[in-house]
Amino acid sequence: MQHQDLLTELDIKSLLTRERFYRDTFQWDKLRASYAPDAAQTSINISWFSGDVNAFLEGSKHMASSGTYSAHTFSPVEVQFNESRTKGIAFSTGSVTIRLTYEEVEYDVVSWVRFVSKVQKLENVGWRLLSLEAIYDRDSLVPTKPIAGSSQPPVIETASSRASYKYLTWALTLRGYNIAQDLPGTDDKKSMKKCLDAANKWLTSGA
Repeated sequence: MQHQDLLTELDIKSLLTRERFYRDTFQWDKLRASYAPDAAQTSINISWFSGDVNAFLEGSKHMASSGTYSAHTFSPVEVQFNESRTKGIAFSTGSVTIRLTYEEVEYDVVSWVRFVSKVQKLENVGWRLLSLEAIYDRDSLVPTKPIAGSSQPPVIETASSRASYKYLTWALTLRGYNIAQDLPGTDDKKSMKKCLDAANKWLTSGA
């Protein structure tokens, strides 16, 4: 890899990591600036939201103000470019943690995710995100402190049919969100292939 190519990849990976950091730390202006100025070019498709970046920003503000907080880990792994190196598909791994209390027991819901992001080099602003999409891998639901004696936590009944994000569905449903059951996930190879094929088609298109 040439020196300039390496710098470009590092620049994109930094952009991706900062976008998630800005989301977790409520830095809304910086979060918005991570994406293309034209919201019509953008798309976010995750568990609780599907739409453009402006609507995502408003939804994120509402989620934070209502007391639903999430924390992300995020590790960009690879960026694939088109021939002119003006567009790229970035692949990352990470997790999302949501803390909540249910029947007087505090839990952490942790969802492990693969992220697929479209990025483009735009005139006058440089590299910006066009999209963020999640491929769900698995999740867990764990009490945050040991349960004394023979006590047992309440039984959690999940309505989700998806092994890849069933507890995430449960937690967000408790908070009033409707979670689609056809999201890309490792438990549904067709959904995962559809997501990746669409990203590759965009990357190799002339637009």
